[in-house]
Amino acid sequence: MSKNLIKRITFDTNTLNSVLYPKKSQRQNKREAEIVLEAIYSERLQGFFCETLITLEGITDKDRSSTIGSTNVIARSQEIEKNQISIKIGLQFTPSPMNIQHENRINDALSLKILPLRSGMEMGNFHLDPKIYSLYEPDGGIAELARCMDRVHELAKVLRCKGVGKAAAIALDEELTDKYGNDEEELFHKGLGRAKTNSEKKHVAKAIAEWADGDSITSHYGFGMNLFCSEDFGKSYQKPSVLDEEHRKWLESDFGIKFVTLFELARMLTE
Repeated sequence: MSKNLIKRITFDTNTLNSVLYPKKSQRQNKREAEIVLEAIYSERLQGFFCETLITLEGITDKDRSSTIGSTNVIARSQEIEKNQISIKIGLQFTPSPMNIQHENRINDALSLKILPLRSGMEMGNFHLDPKIYSLYEPDGGIAELARCMDRVHELAKVLRCKGVGKAAAIALDEELTDKYGNDEEELFHKGLGRAKTNSEKKHVAKAIAEWADGDSITSHYGFGMNLFCSEDFGKSYQKPSVLDEEHRKWLESDFGIKFVTLFELARMLTE
């Protein structure tokens, strides 16, 4: 691509970590990560990540089952004026301390103006406090934001039908609930909290990572970013994944999502 053209890139957790800390990268991409980081410094690239990198992946693997399982619905009412009451409904869970390395990663990304993208607003998702985190705001105001969120929800609905992304966490909830029993209507998060064995807790951690990946893809698509930079091909999940080869091809052909590795992105920047 032209060396003067600004591209908007969505990074997943692993590629973001490599770009922020090229010399510490565990992958064979140190030089490529340095090229990409330099492009961010020089404002040839604009970097983004989905808010689920904080809300979901900010929970350590060992705590994901208990933390997500503690989720409850909360409602707050406020009298606006006589005979008018505002009611807000949301989700709340007992947070576990964020891994300090992950917290530093987020702060370092924000310092480079790598901004979080909103995930879907459907019930069951968690969101950042905009008073604490500067979420990306598209040009065009509220009307353009609404259009972007419509696109986020469009793809999220299709991913649920495909059984990948957030659908993986919902399916595991049903599996654990069937195993340990519960007849009451409840949030799907509760089933994830029923994991008892180490193996089940590891499955929950991976399902939540898959949920985060799915939301990253839908946010990337909804906000019209140019390239999705990832070196995760869904191989560790051992089930159909939004990032496996089959779903990557489908997302590119049907939704125009272009995937690149750091090596490919660095090559584009130096051509």
